Amino acid sequence: MLKPLYQKIAQTLIDDIQSGRLPISEKIPPENVLTKKFGVSRHTIREALRILSDMNLVERQPGHGTVVKSNDTKVNYTQSINSLTEILKYPEETRISIIYSRLEFIGQSTANLIDSRVGEKWKKLSGVRSLINEKKPICWSDVYIKEQYSSIEDKIGISPTPVYQLIEKEFDLDIQTVKVKIFASTVPENIAPYLNVESGSAALTVVRNYKTMSNKSFEVSVSIHPKDRFTYSIELQKDWQIPK
Repeated sequence: MLKPLYQKIAQTLIDDIQSGRLPISEKIPPENVLTKKFGVSRHTIREALRILSDMNLVERQPGHGTVVKSNDTKVNYTQSINSLTEILKYPEETRISIIYSRLEFIGQSTANLIDSRVGEKWKKLSGVRSLINEKKPICWSDVYIKEQYSSIEDKIGISPTPVYQLIEKEFDLDIQTVKVKIFASTVPENIAPYLNVESGSAALTVVRNYKTMSNKSFEVSVSIHPKDRFTYSIELQKDWQIPK
Protein backbone atom coordinates (compact mmCIF):
# COMPACT_ATOMS: atom_id res chain seq x y z
CA MET A 1 0.00 0.00 0.00
CA LEU A 2 1.37 3.42 -0.96
CA LYS A 3 2.16 5.83 1.84
CA PRO A 4 0.31 9.17 1.87
CA LEU A 5 2.49 12.10 0.80
CA TYR A 6 2.59 13.62 4.28
CA GLN A 7 4.02 10.37 5.69
CA LYS A 8 6.73 10.27 3.01
CA ILE A 9 7.66 13.89 3.75
CA ALA A 10 7.67 13.20 7.48
CA GLN A 11 10.03 10.25 6.94
CA THR A 12 12.37 12.43 4.87
CA LEU A 13 12.51 15.01 7.66
CA ILE A 14 13.01 12.27 10.28
CA ASP A 15 15.95 10.93 8.25
CA ASP A 16 17.41 14.46 8.09
CA ILE A 17 17.10 14.80 11.88
CA GLN A 18 18.61 11.39 12.63
CA SER A 19 21.49 11.91 10.20
CA GLY A 20 22.33 15.32 11.66
CA ARG A 21 21.46 17.26 8.52
CA LEU A 22 18.88 18.94 10.75
CA PRO A 23 20.67 19.10 14.13
CA ILE A 24 19.06 19.74 17.51
CA SER A 25 18.10 23.43 18.00
CA GLU A 26 18.07 23.94 14.21
CA LYS A 27 14.94 25.45 12.69
CA ILE A 28 12.90 23.36 10.27
CA PRO A 29 12.55 25.28 6.97
CA PRO A 30 9.37 27.42 6.84
CA GLU A 31 6.17 25.94 5.43
CA ASN A 32 6.38 27.98 2.21
CA VAL A 33 9.89 26.65 1.58
CA LEU A 34 8.81 23.05 2.24
CA THR A 35 5.75 23.36 -0.01
CA LYS A 36 8.00 24.42 -2.91
CA LYS A 37 10.63 21.78 -2.13
CA PHE A 38 8.14 18.88 -2.07
CA GLY A 39 5.56 20.33 -4.46
CA VAL A 40 2.64 19.91 -2.06
CA SER A 41 0.10 22.03 -0.19
CA ARG A 42 0.57 23.71 3.19
CA HIS A 43 -1.95 21.26 4.66
CA THR A 44 0.25 18.31 3.62
CA ILE A 45 3.32 19.95 5.17
CA ARG A 46 1.44 20.64 8.40
CA GLU A 47 0.36 16.99 8.62
CA ALA A 48 3.99 15.92 8.14
CA LEU A 49 5.15 18.31 10.86
CA ARG A 50 2.37 17.03 13.13
CA ILE A 51 3.91 13.56 12.95
CA LEU A 52 7.31 14.96 13.97
CA SER A 53 5.66 16.88 16.80
CA ASP A 54 3.78 13.76 17.97
CA MET A 55 7.12 11.92 18.05
CA ASN A 56 8.59 14.73 20.20
CA LEU A 57 11.25 15.41 17.57
CA VAL A 58 10.30 19.04 17.02
CA GLU A 59 8.69 21.88 18.92
CA ARG A 60 6.62 24.67 17.46
CA GLN A 61 7.67 27.98 19.00
CA PRO A 62 5.35 30.95 18.35
CA GLY A 63 7.21 33.62 16.44
CA HIS A 64 10.25 31.39 15.91
CA GLY A 65 8.95 28.55 13.75
CA THR A 66 9.49 24.83 14.25
CA VAL A 67 12.72 23.79 16.00
CA VAL A 68 14.36 20.36 16.28
CA LYS A 69 14.31 19.30 19.95
CA SER A 70 15.38 15.63 19.79
CA ASN A 71 16.70 12.94 17.46
CA ASP A 72 15.37 10.05 19.57
CA THR A 73 12.61 8.31 17.60
CA LYS A 74 10.91 6.27 20.32
CA VAL A 75 7.59 4.86 19.19
CA ASN A 76 4.80 6.95 20.68
CA TYR A 77 1.30 7.34 19.35
CA THR A 78 -0.53 10.60 20.05
CA GLN A 79 -4.24 10.82 19.38
CA SER A 80 -6.13 14.10 19.29
CA ILE A 81 -9.79 13.83 20.20
CA ASN A 82 -12.09 16.59 19.08
CA SER A 83 -14.71 14.52 17.26
CA LEU A 84 -15.90 10.97 16.54
CA THR A 85 -13.94 11.10 13.28
CA GLU A 86 -10.68 11.61 15.17
CA ILE A 87 -11.47 8.79 17.62
CA LEU A 88 -11.94 6.46 14.65
CA LYS A 89 -8.53 7.46 13.24
CA TYR A 90 -6.81 5.31 15.90
CA PRO A 91 -7.63 1.90 14.38
CA GLU A 92 -7.13 3.31 10.88
CA GLU A 93 -3.55 4.39 11.65
CA THR A 94 -2.55 1.14 13.39
CA ARG A 95 -2.58 -2.57 12.65
CA ILE A 96 -3.16 -5.51 14.99
CA SER A 97 -1.30 -8.83 14.76
CA ILE A 98 -3.48 -11.52 16.34
CA ILE A 99 -1.60 -13.96 18.59
CA TYR A 100 -4.53 -16.02 19.83
CA SER A 101 -8.34 -16.03 19.85
CA ARG A 102 -11.12 -17.84 21.65
CA LEU A 103 -14.86 -17.76 22.28
CA GLU A 104 -15.39 -16.47 25.80
CA PHE A 105 -18.29 -16.42 28.23
CA ILE A 106 -18.04 -13.03 29.90
CA GLY A 107 -17.35 -13.03 33.64
CA GLN A 108 -18.14 -10.27 36.11
CA SER A 109 -14.82 -8.39 35.91
CA THR A 110 -14.80 -8.38 32.10
CA ALA A 111 -18.49 -7.43 32.01
CA ASN A 112 -17.70 -4.36 34.11
CA LEU A 113 -14.78 -3.49 31.84
CA ILE A 114 -16.59 -3.75 28.50
CA ASP A 115 -20.13 -2.83 29.66
CA SER A 116 -21.52 -6.28 28.86
CA ARG A 117 -23.78 -8.72 30.68
CA VAL A 118 -22.36 -11.65 32.62
CA GLY A 119 -22.65 -14.87 30.63
CA GLU A 120 -22.76 -13.28 27.18
CA LYS A 121 -20.62 -14.93 24.49
CA TRP A 122 -18.02 -12.78 22.76
CA LYS A 123 -15.15 -13.67 20.47
CA LYS A 124 -11.92 -12.46 22.05
CA LEU A 125 -8.93 -11.79 19.80
CA SER A 126 -5.66 -10.81 21.46
CA GLY A 127 -2.41 -9.49 20.04
CA VAL A 128 -0.05 -6.58 19.63
CA ARG A 129 -0.92 -3.37 17.83
CA SER A 130 1.65 -1.30 15.94
CA LEU A 131 1.69 1.82 13.84
CA ILE A 132 1.45 1.02 10.15
CA ASN A 133 4.99 0.49 8.75
CA GLU A 134 6.44 0.20 12.28
CA LYS A 135 7.45 -3.07 13.97
CA LYS A 136 7.65 -1.99 17.62
CA PRO A 137 4.22 -2.46 19.26
CA ILE A 138 2.48 0.49 20.87
CA CYS A 139 0.14 -1.70 22.92
CA TRP A 140 -1.43 -5.06 23.65
CA SER A 141 -5.05 -5.24 22.48
CA ASP A 142 -7.90 -7.52 23.46
CA VAL A 143 -10.64 -7.13 20.86
CA TYR A 144 -14.08 -8.41 21.86
CA ILE A 145 -16.57 -9.06 19.05
CA LYS A 146 -20.20 -10.07 19.59
CA GLU A 147 -20.53 -13.76 18.71
CA GLN A 148 -22.89 -13.15 15.77
CA TYR A 149 -20.23 -11.00 14.06
CA SER A 150 -17.21 -13.24 14.76
CA SER A 151 -17.10 -14.66 11.23
CA ILE A 152 -14.98 -11.66 10.18
CA GLU A 153 -12.07 -12.98 12.29
CA ASP A 154 -10.16 -14.32 9.27
CA LYS A 155 -10.12 -10.85 7.68
CA ILE A 156 -8.60 -9.08 10.69
CA GLY A 157 -4.97 -8.03 10.32
CA ILE A 158 -4.73 -8.91 6.63
CA SER A 159 -5.15 -5.25 5.68
CA PRO A 160 -5.18 -1.98 7.65
CA THR A 161 -9.00 -1.99 7.56
CA PRO A 162 -10.20 -1.51 11.17
CA VAL A 163 -12.30 -4.22 12.79
CA TYR A 164 -15.32 -1.95 13.15
CA GLN A 165 -15.27 -1.22 9.40
CA LEU A 166 -15.10 -4.92 8.57
CA ILE A 167 -18.17 -5.52 10.73
CA GLU A 168 -20.01 -2.50 9.28
CA LYS A 169 -19.41 -3.69 5.73
CA GLU A 170 -20.10 -7.38 6.32
CA PHE A 171 -23.26 -6.94 8.39
CA ASP A 172 -24.57 -3.60 7.10
CA LEU A 173 -24.17 -1.81 10.43
CA ASP A 174 -23.43 1.84 11.14
CA ILE A 175 -21.52 3.26 14.09
CA GLN A 176 -23.48 5.83 16.04
CA THR A 177 -21.29 6.29 19.11
CA VAL A 178 -17.92 5.28 20.52
CA LYS A 179 -17.60 5.24 24.30
CA VAL A 180 -14.01 5.69 25.49
CA LYS A 181 -12.70 4.92 28.98
CA ILE A 182 -9.11 5.74 30.00
CA PHE A 183 -7.44 4.74 33.24
CA ALA A 184 -4.00 4.15 34.75
CA SER A 185 -2.94 0.51 35.03
CA THR A 186 0.07 -1.80 35.01
CA VAL A 187 1.37 -4.27 32.43
CA PRO A 188 0.24 -7.84 33.26
CA GLU A 189 2.92 -10.50 33.50
CA ASN A 190 1.55 -12.58 30.60
CA ILE A 191 1.82 -9.76 28.02
CA ALA A 192 4.97 -7.99 29.23
CA PRO A 193 7.31 -10.08 27.00
CA TYR A 194 5.31 -9.15 23.88
CA LEU A 195 5.73 -5.45 24.67
CA ASN A 196 9.36 -5.81 25.80
CA VAL A 197 8.68 -4.13 29.15
CA GLU A 198 8.80 -5.25 32.77
CA SER A 199 5.80 -6.92 34.34
CA GLY A 200 3.97 -4.50 36.61
CA SER A 201 5.39 -1.41 34.93
CA ALA A 202 3.14 1.62 34.48
CA ALA A 203 0.63 1.60 31.65
CA LEU A 204 -2.40 3.38 30.26
CA THR A 205 -5.47 1.29 29.46
CA VAL A 206 -7.93 2.58 26.86
CA VAL A 207 -11.31 0.91 26.32
CA ARG A 208 -13.26 1.76 23.15
CA ASN A 209 -16.84 0.55 22.90
CA TYR A 210 -18.34 0.76 19.40
CA LYS A 211 -22.15 1.02 19.34
CA THR A 212 -24.85 0.97 16.68
CA MET A 213 -27.70 3.44 16.25
CA SER A 214 -29.77 1.25 18.59
CA ASN A 215 -27.05 1.72 21.26
CA LYS A 216 -25.96 -1.92 21.08
CA SER A 217 -22.27 -2.79 21.36
CA PHE A 218 -20.81 -4.89 18.57
CA GLU A 219 -17.07 -4.45 19.25
CA VAL A 220 -15.04 -3.45 22.29
CA SER A 221 -11.26 -3.05 22.29
CA VAL A 222 -9.15 -2.98 25.44
CA SER A 223 -5.65 -1.62 24.76
CA ILE A 224 -2.83 -1.62 27.31
CA HIS A 225 -0.13 0.91 26.39
CA PRO A 226 3.27 1.01 28.14
CA LYS A 227 3.72 4.40 29.78
CA ASP A 228 5.90 5.95 27.04
CA ARG A 229 4.02 4.74 23.96
CA PHE A 230 0.72 6.57 23.96
CA THR A 231 -0.55 10.12 24.47
CA TYR A 232 -4.08 11.50 24.36
CA SER A 233 -4.51 15.12 23.30
CA ILE A 234 -7.91 16.70 23.90
CA GLU A 235 -8.85 20.25 22.97
CA LEU A 236 -12.04 21.68 24.43
CA GLN A 237 -13.69 24.96 23.52
CA LYS A 238 -15.95 26.90 25.84
CA ASP A 239 -19.51 27.44 24.64
CA TRP A 240 -20.08 31.14 25.12
CA GLN A 241 -23.61 32.34 25.75
CA ILE A 242 -24.86 35.81 24.95
CA PRO A 243 -26.25 37.41 28.14
CA LYS A 244 -29.97 38.08 28.01
